[in-house]
Amino acid sequence: MRKKLCIIFMLIVLLLNSSLSIVIAKAVDAIKENINKDKTKVVAEFNLTKYENFDTTTKDSDTGSKGVLAQFNFKTGVEFAEGEEYQPIKKTSINVDLPWIGDYKPERVEVITKSTKATNGGKTAKYEYHSSTGILEIIAENEDYAEKVADARDEYEIICIYKSDCYVADDEARNLRIRANVEETFKDKDETKLVTNVDQEFDVKEKVSGVVSVEHQTDDIYDGYIKANERNPENKYETTFKETAKIMVSNKDIAQKIEVKETSKDVVYTDSTIDKAQVQEILGENGSIDVLDTEGKILITINKDTEADENGKIKVTYTDRPEIFFLRLNNVEKEGIIEVENSRIILPTAIIENNAIITDVSVNGINTIKTKNVDTEKKENSAKEIEEDFIKYEYNDKITTEIKQAISTIETKLSNDSWVNNTTNDVVITETLKTDGPQNSLFKNPIINIEMPAEVSKIEIQSIDILYDNEIFKIVSKSIKTSERGNKMVSIQMEGCQTVYNESKTIGGTSVRVSLKIKLQKNMDNRIGSVRNKYSNEITNTIETKDIDVTLNNKIVDVIPTIYSIQRNSTGTVKYDQDNKKVVFNQNAVVTEISETLGDIPVDNNGILYERQIFQQRIKTTNTSNVKKTVSVIINIPDEYTYVIKTDDDGTIYHPEKDYYDLSVRYEYVEKNDKQITLDFELEPGETKTDFIELKVNDLGAKNIQKTANISYMSKVDGAESKEFSIQNIVKSTKVVVELKPAIGNTRREWVFAATVMNFSDEDIENVKFAFEASDFFDIKNVMINDEENTLNNVSGNSWTYNIDKLSKNSGQYFVITGKIENFDESNGCVYELKGMSTVYGNNVETYVSNEVRVKGYVEIIDLDMTADKNELKMDEV
Repeated sequence: MRKKLCIIFMLIVLLLNSSLSIVIAKAVDAIKENINKDKTKVVAEFNLTKYENFDTTTKDSDTGSKGVLAQFNFKTGVEFAEGEEYQPIKKTSINVDLPWIGDYKPERVEVITKSTKATNGGKTAKYEYHSSTGILEIIAENEDYAEKVADARDEYEIICIYKSDCYVADDEARNLRIRANVEETFKDKDETKLVTNVDQEFDVKEKVSGVVSVEHQTDDIYDGYIKANERNPENKYETTFKETAKIMVSNKDIAQKIEVKETSKDVVYTDSTIDKAQVQEILGENGSIDVLDTEGKILITINKDTEADENGKIKVTYTDRPEIFFLRLNNVEKEGIIEVENSRIILPTAIIENNAIITDVSVNGINTIKTKNVDTEKKENSAKEIEEDFIKYEYNDKITTEIKQAISTIETKLSNDSWVNNTTNDVVITETLKTDGPQNSLFKNPIINIEMPAEVSKIEIQSIDILYDNEIFKIVSKSIKTSERGNKMVSIQMEGCQTVYNESKTIGGTSVRVSLKIKLQKNMDNRIGSVRNKYSNEITNTIETKDIDVTLNNKIVDVIPTIYSIQRNSTGTVKYDQDNKKVVFNQNAVVTEISETLGDIPVDNNGILYERQIFQQRIKTTNTSNVKKTVSVIINIPDEYTYVIKTDDDGTIYHPEKDYYDLSVRYEYVEKNDKQITLDFELEPGETKTDFIELKVNDLGAKNIQKTANISYMSKVDGAESKEFSIQNIVKSTKVVVELKPAIGNTRREWVFAATVMNFSDEDIENVKFAFEASDFFDIKNVMINDEENTLNNVSGNSWTYNIDKLSKNSGQYFVITGKIENFDESNGCVYELKGMSTVYGNNVETYVSNEVRVKGYVEIIDLDMTADKNELKMDEV
C-alpha cells in the first residue's frame, strides 16, 4: 500500500511541479549569451591571519618541530555590474606565488578550504604545492550549481611552514610578499575566461595569533533577562545561548597533544557536541579527543570507534555545569578546523560589564618524552623507562562575545485587513507587547501611536482594553491625533513598568485591544496601504516603527464598465447583491445569478485572489414565465485569468462496448486560450439550471505585486441583450501555494488525496497551518507526511489539520491523505461526487485556498473483484 501511494504521489508531483521544467528552461537560457567582460569583475584579496616563530623541539628527542608559520586568508569571487545577468562559474583556477623568507621557500604548504560558495556552492577544491618553484595551485570546479548568492566567495586558509633555518628567537622585522593569478571560466556560450592578478605585501615582526587558535561563532545574545535580574533581585532568569568553538590547528606537528581550555566567570557550560566525521577527518585512525572535567579527568574519549547518534554527532553533558571547557587533541593527523558546539548559560548572578562576555582561552602543546629512571642512591640510570609530559607550546587569548540590547517588540494584528469605502469598517487592532524571551525588552511607560492610511477619513474609538497584564499598566490617555504626515492617528499613552517576563509562547505578553470604527474616503483608488505602528519604551529609550499592509477597496455597486460596449437596446435590470455576493440579471422573466467561489467559499466583489488559485464562476438561471426560454450568459475573461477545464475521467474510464469501468489516475487542469465563454441554457417554464466555469489566476511575475481584474458579464434571453456588468477582484502575489490532487485507492471505497504545499519565497516561513476537508461521507484512515510519517493526529472524520513548523524557502511539503467512502446515502442513486479542499494559513502567510477536487464514484463497482494494472502507476525507469 505504501509503495502504491508513493507511486501515485510521484505521478501527481510530476503534474504539479511544472516549475521544475521552468527552472531547467531558465538554466538553458542562462548559458545562451556570453558575459559582458566590461561589466564583470573577478575579485581576490589576501589577509595575513597568522605569523609565528615556533620551537617545540626537545633535546635528545625527535618530538616537536621548529620553524616559521605564516598563514593567509584568501577570498575570490565575481562581481557583476548592476543590471547584468548572473552567469555561473565553471572553473576557478588559482596560482599563488608564496612568500620567501630570505632564500627559503615554504617547506610545506597546506590549504584549508573554508568555502567554495562562489564556484560550486560547497566546500570542494583540490590543491597542489610545487616545492621546486614555491607555487601553489588551487582548482575549484563546478558541474551543475547555478544558484546566485549575493557576495558569494570562495575562501581558503593557506598555511606556509618554513624550515628551521628561518626561525629566529627574537622578533625580527620581515616583509612577506604574496602574489596570485586568478582565472574564472564561466558557463556561458564560449566559456569566457576572466583573469585578475593580486600582489600584496605584509610587514611582520611580532607574533600574529597562534599556530593553534580558537575563535567563537555565537548566536545572538540579548540582555533582556540580564537587565531584568538587575532590576528585580527576585528574578532568577538564566540566559542560554549556543556557541561554536572553532579550533584551528595550523601545524599538525606542533605537539603530540594539544590542550584547549576556556574559562568565563558566571557563564557555565551544560553540554558539548562534536561531529564524528570531522574528528575522523582531522585526527585520522589513531587520533582522539579527550573531553575533560575541571580537574583534568577524562569524561569521554572520542575516536573512530566512538558511537555517534543518527546525525553523526557525539554529545557530552556536564552535570555540574562548570565554568571551564577543557579539551585535548591527541595525535592530530592533518591541519584543519575542529568545531565544538557548546551550550552555555549566563547565570542570574552574573555581573556583565560593557555588554560582553570575556572568555579566557589557553592552548598548551604537550610532548610526551620517555626517559630512564635514575637511581639517586647509586647515581645511575635504571633499565626502566618512564614517560613525562612537557609543555612545549603555549598560546593565550581572550575572546569577547557581544551581548546585544534587547529589542522593544510590539506585534500588531488586525481583525480585518481589507477595508472598503462607503461603509463603516469594524476593525480590532491587537497590540501585543512581546515579553516571551530575553530578545525582547520589558516595557516602561509605553506610548503607542497607530497611524492610518491617508484614505481614512474618520476614526471612532469604541474601546481600549488591556489583557494578560497582572495590573501593571494603566491607560492615562487615548485620543485621535494628526500625524506628521497629515494622517489620522490613534494615540495611546500607558503608565507602568514591567519587572518580570511572560514566558508563555501562546500569550506572548501584555495585549492592548483597540476596537475601532473606520471610514474611508468616497473617491479613492484601489491600493495596498499601510497602518504604521510607532511606539516608545523608556527601558530601551528607543522608538520603533512597523508598517502593516491593509487592502483599500473602492466598493463598486452597479458600476457599468466601459471596457466592453453597452448595447443601446439592452433590456432588463442588473445589480450586485452585496449580501449574497452575486450578480443578478432580471430580464424577460428570466433570473440569472452569477457568483464567484473558491470551492464552496464565496468571493466578495473586490475580494482578494492569489496567483495560481483556481476559482469558479457559478451561473444559475431560472425561468419564471410560463413559456420556454433560451438563455445565453457571456463571460469576458481579463488577461489576469486563464480559462481552465478539469480533465480527470472522474477517476474511472468507461468502456461502453463491454459495459465496464477501468481505473484512472489522470486529474489535471488544461489551460485554454478562450477569452470569452458563452454558456447556453434551454429552460422550460419554471425550470432552473446551473453551470459553472473555472478560471486560474495567472502568475504575476514578481513579488509583492497586486493588480485589479474585472470580469465582464452579459445575459441574452431569446436574443435580447442585457446591460453589461463587471465583478472586480484584487489579484495578489503569494508566498505559499497549496495544490490538491486525487487518485483512486487500493481497496474498496478507498480514495487518496495528495496535497503539496510550496514556499515560493526567498525566506523560510515558520508555523504554517494546513487544513484539509472532504465530503461528509469520506472518513480519513491515514495521513502520510513527506513519505515518512504516518499519523492520525488531528483527524476528525472527513477533516485533518497540521502545523508545518518550518517551510524552507523555495521548497515544499506534501501530504497523502487516505480514506474511505462511508455512510453514503444510496437512496439517491449509485453515483456519488466526492469533493475535497485544502487551505494554508497563519500569521506569516496569506490564507490560501486550494483548487476544489471533484471526482465521481460508482457504488455498483464496489462489490466487483477488480484490480488496477500497477504498470499504469509506475514511472519509467531513468
